[in-house]
Amino acid sequence: MITAFTKSQLNILAALIRQSRNIFFNKIIASLLFSLSISITIQAQNKLHLIIPVNANNQPLKTVLQTLSNKGKFYFSYNSNIINEDSLVTISAQNKTIKELLDILLNGDYQYKETGDYIIIQRNASGNYYFVSGYVTDNITGEKISDVSVYEKNQLVSTFTNADGFFRLKLKDRRPSLFVNVSKVAYADTTISIQPGYNQEVHVGITPQLSELGPVVVSSKVERNWLARIFLSSRQKMQSLNIRKFFASKQYQVSLVPGIGSHGLNAQVINKVSVNIIGGYAAGTSGVELGGIFNIDKRNANHVQVAGAFNVVGGTFKGVQLAGIHNNVFDSLKGVQASGFSNLVKGDLGGVQLTGNYNVIWGNLKGVQAAGTVNLVKDKSHGVQLAGLGNISRKEMKGVQLAGLFNYTHYSRGVQIALVNIADSSSGYSIGLINIVKKGYHKLSVYSNEVLNVNMAYKSGSRKLYSILLVGMNIAENNKAYTIGYGIGKEMMLNQNLSIATELTSQNLYLGDWKSFPSLYRFQPSFNVRFSKNIALFAGPTFSVFHSKQTHTIPGYKSGPSTGYPGFNFGSNTRAWFGWHVGINLF
Repeated sequence: MITAFTKSQLNILAALIRQSRNIFFNKIIASLLFSLSISITIQAQNKLHLIIPVNANNQPLKTVLQTLSNKGKFYFSYNSNIINEDSLVTISAQNKTIKELLDILLNGDYQYKETGDYIIIQRNASGNYYFVSGYVTDNITGEKISDVSVYEKNQLVSTFTNADGFFRLKLKDRRPSLFVNVSKVAYADTTISIQPGYNQEVHVGITPQLSELGPVVVSSKVERNWLARIFLSSRQKMQSLNIRKFFASKQYQVSLVPGIGSHGLNAQVINKVSVNIIGGYAAGTSGVELGGIFNIDKRNANHVQVAGAFNVVGGTFKGVQLAGIHNNVFDSLKGVQASGFSNLVKGDLGGVQLTGNYNVIWGNLKGVQAAGTVNLVKDKSHGVQLAGLGNISRKEMKGVQLAGLFNYTHYSRGVQIALVNIADSSSGYSIGLINIVKKGYHKLSVYSNEVLNVNMAYKSGSRKLYSILLVGMNIAENNKAYTIGYGIGKEMMLNQNLSIATELTSQNLYLGDWKSFPSLYRFQPSFNVRFSKNIALFAGPTFSVFHSKQTHTIPGYKSGPSTGYPGFNFGSNTRAWFGWHVGINLF
């Protein structure tokens, strides 16, 4: 610390040493030198922390600074071009440090540095900005650590250490104290206090936490999403891991893309208003979020979220979520979710889900799900599913499934309407060309009636409502006829072995002319008697309506409806009559 001596002191000490002639005297001089060095060093340090009372009323700044200088036995050094010495100041303080007094007198726009007996006053670089730089090392090994997050919570300013463990953090703050946080996955979080207002260098040691080395070193569920992987950088993912325990709330943020915006790399912020020119990445939104292409939120988002292409939310969403292509919510959604191509909710949905292509809900649906192609609910569906192609509810469906091609549910407690309806079991209604209930109503009927002597019908669905696919022919020389048709029916059990069924069928007949297919409509109640588990006999009256524009009889084929049964005509092409049917049910 010799550099702290004054020139006159050094000359005196040198003369004493030259005059010494024995070892004893040299030891005395050396001891004096060491003691004087410590004394001068202590006096030279911490001048900025000296407490000096001051009272000045409308005095020139130069005079007040001179007063402080005299009382503290040090000197101020500054450029008179940057400080107006003649400005008049008024100050009265009894328990403030030199630094605090300078901040008051100079409005906090300057930084201070101690050198010997001097306090050097300099204007802050880049206006009110200053830099905190330094190195981060491992407390156990002493090695310098890369990819450590260094950040200030209130200003949301952050940076990373480089391969040499070095960082440089740009700050702007006038408060008397400031805290910088140092975080790294698998290390204990560390906080250091700094004196704001001037450039400085610090050295930080952080301690490993071996218990965190396992499951912590993975990306969050949002960052594992394939859309997020495309648009998020490795530094943003590392930042999220390093400071995963810190979250802040702000009124607004604006970004161009993730990492370039008002919050920088810090994605641990929940914003009330978020505007992302191209796209943004944040902890969450509690108001409105708008994205030119995309919005990505790690946690919950509420109220309104709109994106030109896609939205990804790692938690719950409540409100209206709109995207040009795709919406993805990792938890539940309450409100409206609409997109041009697809929607995915990994929890429950209460509300409306709309898309041009397909919707997927991993939990329960309570509301409406509508898609141009397919809707899928992996749990229970209580509401309405509408799809151009098909609907799937893997557990229970209570409500309505309406699709152009097919519906499926494990247990139907509502109404299925499609060409093909499938359920494992049902207490509801299935309306379609083919209705299959695995644990439901299955019958194969072989029967005869007054029109065709051989008929077969497959009946499936539930006793409440089953569908009928039927074919038939009239086996008779010179009196042939063929038919195919569809119908619906309902069976009411009287007891374990007796029941009454009512059926409506619509059939087309082929009577030798491919250009004409007469229509036959039949209402056919029946009385059923079960003789065993898989065999029952049935018989009953029928009422039939036959309509045909075929004007001539083809040799070998029937000429038309059966004659000899009571009936009546509706014009020249339509006849109605009463008839019969009798047969056997199998299964």
